[in-house]
Amino acid sequence: MHGAAGWDSFNSVPMLSVQQGAASIPGVLSAKGGVQLGELSPVLKVKVVSGTLSATAGDSTNAAHGLASGATILAVLTAVNLSNGKWWMPNTVTGPYFHVLWDDTYVTVYTTSSSSTSAGRPFKTTILYTA
Repeated sequence: MHGAAGWDSFNSVPMLSVQQGAASIPGVLSAKGGVQLGELSPVLKVKVVSGTLSATAGDSTNAAHGLASGATILAVLTAVNLSNGKWWMPNTVTGPYFHVLWDDTYVTVYTTSSSSTSAGRPFKTTILYTA
């Protein structure tokens, strides 16, 4: 990312160059339906769920992921937007302190009782899963 540009700037920057013979294929490459990185690898998909954490520190917040099974989830990446407008990852040195887990229905974000800074704040979870 260059300077203070937002993530939206990536929408207009080509991240992958595709060529057919000696000629470039113009436009944006779309990987609808998932990406497979080799013959023997699974098809990978990405989904984002968001919500607002419970207003009570030490409580859990569930966000339905809508997948057929939690067993298809390979990883989750969750960030909380604090009152300073910055997105924080879990369990950083100075807080906020929260944990993330999932099951067949939900991604659950648990804020520790000492994490009043994240209570009631918005969160986003990016889910990497197999098809």
